[in-house]
Amino acid sequence: MKIKDIIGNENFCPAPWIHAVVTPRGSVRPCNDFSMYVDRITSTQNFHDTYNSSVIKDVRTSIINDKVHPGCASCREKEKRVGYCKRNSLLNGIKYWGIEETELDIESPTKNVIWLDIRLSNACNLKCRHCYPVLSSAWKGDAGKLREMEIGEYIKDVVEYKLNEKYELSRDIVVDVSKGVGQLRRLEFKGGEPLIRQDLIEDFIRNMNYDLKEIQIDIISNGTVKMKDSLMELLNECKLLKMDFSVEAGEKMFNYIRGISLEDLKETIFGISRNVAPSRIGFRITQMVYNIFEYPNAHRWIKGLNLKEQLSGIFIHNYVVHPKFLNVLNLPLDIRLEAQQVLSDFIVDNECDETVYKLKNTLGKPQIKENVDLLKSYTKNLDEVRGVSLLDVEPRIGRYIYDQ
Repeated sequence: MKIKDIIGNENFCPAPWIHAVVTPRGSVRPCNDFSMYVDRITSTQNFHDTYNSSVIKDVRTSIINDKVHPGCASCREKEKRVGYCKRNSLLNGIKYWGIEETELDIESPTKNVIWLDIRLSNACNLKCRHCYPVLSSAWKGDAGKLREMEIGEYIKDVVEYKLNEKYELSRDIVVDVSKGVGQLRRLEFKGGEPLIRQDLIEDFIRNMNYDLKEIQIDIISNGTVKMKDSLMELLNECKLLKMDFSVEAGEKMFNYIRGISLEDLKETIFGISRNVAPSRIGFRITQMVYNIFEYPNAHRWIKGLNLKEQLSGIFIHNYVVHPKFLNVLNLPLDIRLEAQQVLSDFIVDNECDETVYKLKNTLGKPQIKENVDLLKSYTKNLDEVRGVSLLDVEPRIGRYIYDQ
């Protein structure tokens, strides 16, 4: 059986045959939204073996039988809720990559992987408000203080991870995965902050058994770590470097969310735009309760960089659903309708990505009230830990959080 034979099935998803996510702990998933426990790459189980674990084989069997595997349910729910998930991107890529003839075997070779998402480490130099220890090593201290404050479900929901544990792929695993792929078209490096481990990115690229000129490389960065000359030299050989930087807001709210200034990003952004020839630069906005008024401010700052044709887009990349209390729908409808009007006025005079129109629609949905107390306690306690106040940054939301 081949992709072309069942591509029209309602529940078809090519992920477990052409896509893989390798996490900092060595786990191999068919996509990042897959919710069940999966095997890890070890000294006795390589990338190929892990990609063909019993769980992933079960996923392939379910898809061939036009069923949704339990581990895929959250992804399908996300697709219904926001109209998009990884499955959509992969389905759209089948014709573009010309892979309709790919065999859909229950045991699938890793050389068939077209799109690889490799997350090198949870090492990060920032502790963004919507993040947590398993994704950022910098969060450890603040997470410990929040645990001491005993703010209810937050402990179970976010700070359940071992705060002293650092997750990082070994060089041996990076090289094993690199040598295991055979026809990559898209390669994503993520973290933590992936540019903290540029040595591992270079190791991966140098050990590939594949022509770099055929591959689009994506790096998702917070923009605060300068790219080394040796890595830029390598990236000049790829088909395209797509750098995506995280910019959620204008200066004041950006500092509140990420703890740094927008000015801290410019050296990295301009260094890449001027020194890596086949490069496009995009900006990802993670949407949460705090920045519902901020898209226009982020848009204006990004446009002010004057990247011109190098700018690939400004888009809402993700809605925070974990921690669940930071989802935009936790805010009352009247505040969100005010933000919706700000967005509507901005859209009239500015060209915006389709994801911005989806945000506009989302802002008009009913409030989810069960997480409100947790949102308020988390925000006020983290404000205390960090010596700031949302009231000073965004009073329209701050007054609600602080019950004023």
